[in-house]
Amino acid sequence: MSEKSDLQRRIGECNAEIEQIKKDIRDMESESREFSGYSITLQGQETSVRNYDISHGQTWNRDLCDGAIEDQSYVGDGIHDVVDACETTIKELSACIDKANQMIKDLQAEIGRCNARIRAIEEEEERERERQRKRNR
Repeated sequence: MSEKSDLQRRIGECNAEIEQIKKDIRDMESESREFSGYSITLQGQETSVRNYDISHGQTWNRDLCDGAIEDQSYVGDGIHDVVDACETTIKELSACIDKANQMIKDLQAEIGRCNARIRAIEEEEERERERQRKRNR
């Protein structure tokens, strides 16, 4: 194959990679929005669990109430851990999206270099054709 054909093939490969990366970015953004929704919902549930009044009105309820308070704290802590995990996932997705966008920029720069080389080859081919015409006169 000629250099020009190789460059055109590479441009096609880069464009295909860019399209796949853009699809992956859309998927990651969708997942990030989903995790954000989970986080908001869970934060509301955590607040509700922690603020629910589990006070005892009579002495015989004290043992039940103390156990419920421990359970309330355990559930609240568990929800908080899940919220933290959601937020960590959102940050990691954001970092992946940033890296993917950088990959797109790098591929676009490579396409630009390939196009510049193709133009240089075409200019050289045109100069060669011009020299041939002058010789044939």
